[in-house]
Amino acid sequence: AKVPNLKQEFFEYAEFLDHPGDGPHSSIYRSWRIELAWYCSRIERAASHEEMSPKICDATVNDTIGIPLVSSQFHTGFERGSEMRADKPSVLLLQRVLDCSRPGILTDIDGTISGIAPSPDAAFVEPDARDALRELSQRLALTGAVTGRAANDARKLVGIDELVYSGNHGMELWRDGELQRSPLALRYEPEITRVLESIRSTLQFDGMLIENKVLTASIHYRGVADPEKVEAAILVELERLIAPGALNITRGRKVIEVRPPVELSKGTSVAELAAEYELDGLIYLGDDVTDVDAFRALTKLRSEKGLEFHSVGVRNDPTPQQVIDNADAMVDGVQGVIELLQQALQQFDRKES
Repeated sequence: AKVPNLKQEFFEYAEFLDHPGDGPHSSIYRSWRIELAWYCSRIERAASHEEMSPKICDATVNDTIGIPLVSSQFHTGFERGSEMRADKPSVLLLQRVLDCSRPGILTDIDGTISGIAPSPDAAFVEPDARDALRELSQRLALTGAVTGRAANDARKLVGIDELVYSGNHGMELWRDGELQRSPLALRYEPEITRVLESIRSTLQFDGMLIENKVLTASIHYRGVADPEKVEAAILVELERLIAPGALNITRGRKVIEVRPPVELSKGTSVAELAAEYELDGLIYLGDDVTDVDAFRALTKLRSEKGLEFHSVGVRNDPTPQQVIDNADAMVDGVQGVIELLQQALQQFDRKES
């Protein structure tokens, strides 16, 4: 019974757009079906508490409307260099968020507004992304960056003091010139330092970089000759050094992170910021497995409170499957993020004209 209701909602949406429709095979009709697929998947996920594959979602839509939906369309973004069309799933979600009374945008940094670099120091934020975020910070209830970098490092890299910076995976916050760190996470600083000192003395690979971020640590091995061999050696050494439950070990894109065993993450940070700023609409942009915590937090809040909270995954090479499975829509790389941010500015301009 739920699916026909959704179908009716979409035809009402069509009337709202005042588009006459060009039959079931028109591009605008297909775009509604992509969004309908998104709705169907969300209903199924809420009912079963399990993730739903695009193929199952396609079958649901096919049974309802009767026209095959290509699975790649469900999670599609757009090709690099192409125009951001108004019928893209990411733009449709953005429209909903910006129609709210208190909307916000939060973004990861590395791989999202900054290309993936060989080392943290080599990264830079794309100027167009910086310009768009700076202008959006004057129009949104909240604009910020949520990152695994230290918050001060994130602020310096992005270079916009008007933003809020959640650093070290939600364990610290930079805002209005002040840095706040989790006292609970700070207790583990001596243990993290001890582990890093031991790693430095026992593992010496050309191209490996050890980054002490006070509350957490990152061991980068993107630049080594044999990444798989080095990754295995790092994990073995960390297992030897860290007692079970003493610290958490997580893996990202050519990086292994050491964190305090506390219930803080990008997900908890996003939820806390949304509540503090009383947001009723929010877009989160991210590209890596640590961003999935934020994706899931927004899905939970949307389900429980009916808020327009949505996640947009960023497709890079490679893109973790968890990102694809948990994102509400996908865009293609940093350029896709820039175009979505610029689309947000265009929507504000249209409202104000």
